[in-house]
Amino acid sequence: MTVEYDYPLPNVNTVTLAGKVPKAPGLTYRTDGVAVLRFLVGVEDHNEKLNKTFNTVVPCEITGASAERIGAELDAGDTVLIRGKLAYRSTAEQSGGSLGVWAQLVQKLNARAMSAAS
Repeated sequence: MTVEYDYPLPNVNTVTLAGKVPKAPGLTYRTDGVAVLRFLVGVEDHNEKLNKTFNTVVPCEITGASAERIGAELDAGDTVLIRGKLAYRSTAEQSGGSLGVWAQLVQKLNARAMSAAS
């Protein structure tokens, strides 16, 4: 079934996440010398009706000079705010790929900032 719209659909791809980094990020370099920082962000979502908390782990990536700076500061257990966009990544050795966040902003949050946001 094909759905046709008589108006243009907006092209919006913006993601904002806040969560904990469950394990230390990995900094690598592409063959062209650009730094690539890959890390995970664990996001908790509490469902009041079920009285259950669901955990989602989201792969994130940032490149360039920001990757080196953030990689030097970010540790497992840190709480972060991420702003970026959804990106699909695949590699030659994988069949298929994965959906993650290409980060444009990574900011470490302290415990006081997180409790104020809750």
